Amino acid sequence: MRSRRLLSRSLVLVMWSAAAITSAVACGSFSGAAADGDDAGADAAPGVEGGLTDGAPTPDARGVDDASAPLVPPVELASGFVDLSGIAVTESMVYVAERTPGRVIEVSLAGGSVSQVAGGAGSPTGLAVAGTYLFWCDFGGETISRRPLAGGQITTVHPTPGKASFQIAPASDRIVTVALGAGDIGEAQQFTFDLTSGPSVGGLSNPYDVAVLGGNIYWTESSTGRIGQGKTGDGTNLTFAQKETDCESIAADSSGVFWAKPQSSTIRQAAVGGGGMRDLSTAESKPHSLAADGLSLYWLTSDGKVRRSTHAGGAKTTLAAGYQTSFIDAHVQALALTSQYVVWITTDGRILRVDK
Repeated sequence: MRSRRLLSRSLVLVMWSAAAITSAVACGSFSGAAADGDDAGADAAPGVEGGLTDGAPTPDARGVDDASAPLVPPVELASGFVDLSGIAVTESMVYVAERTPGRVIEVSLAGGSVSQVAGGAGSPTGLAVAGTYLFWCDFGGETISRRPLAGGQITTVHPTPGKASFQIAPASDRIVTVALGAGDIGEAQQFTFDLTSGPSVGGLSNPYDVAVLGGNIYWTESSTGRIGQGKTGDGTNLTFAQKETDCESIAADSSGVFWAKPQSSTIRQAAVGGGGMRDLSTAESKPHSLAADGLSLYWLTSDGKVRRSTHAGGAKTTLAAGYQTSFIDAHVQALALTSQYVVWITTDGRILRVDK
């Protein structure tokens, strides 16, 4: 039986009224030269996000670490969606998966009309832009698809019978996915841009999220608190970190590997080449959906904030607050970065952007 989080997600139909909203919307001993990490997290079951916030923006809200001017309200690019479940961006377009009714859509980064990229999908989840293609997973249909960014024919493959991919990370010459099968046992999969299957790493315990940096692959196994490390082009399966109970979303850039522990309200960091782990930020409200750009780390919180931590100095800033970003089933990447903007989806069906 697949993870209850993912299975329930593929079946949920989200409905709302003007008065109420109910919605569903990567782990510590370094391989090679590393030490075990402390488990600073609680033993609560991972993957349950709760406590939706009021959808109205709070323009003057600021993070406790932020001494800057009041917040600038985000730009709403589109709204009215039912069950948003993943996001990817280019410098001009935003791509979003909508589990219900099962489609992938696109909208200009400047805002405007919404176009359908693909319809009739069972439960689209993770998306990624890699090469000249948009890729997405259909968890319900156990497929991976691609379409040229410029438009054209959609290509679909069924990678591993019984293993449903749900999250994607782009690499320079391939995509890497994590998939889940019976008994919450999953795998990390690799595909070249033409969707030819490459090496995979099997036997993963409830994999949650995946990130790629150069030739290294990192993933979280939320059931065991392990962060795995592999290599593009082979089936390497090393332990980057362990004893990181409740690890979920993951991101990586030249400054390190970052992962969220939502039940302990913590984001953790470790150097890419080995070294001690540390808490990057604490007292965060169930952080999730991490993204890094070489200068800063960005994330969402369940109390409706978009947060940033700069690599130089580690200053924490709230970029937006008061938006519904509490995803009940958090196998979702709900935030993406362009060179100028943070773009994210909300549980009440909006696509928003704010300056970095």
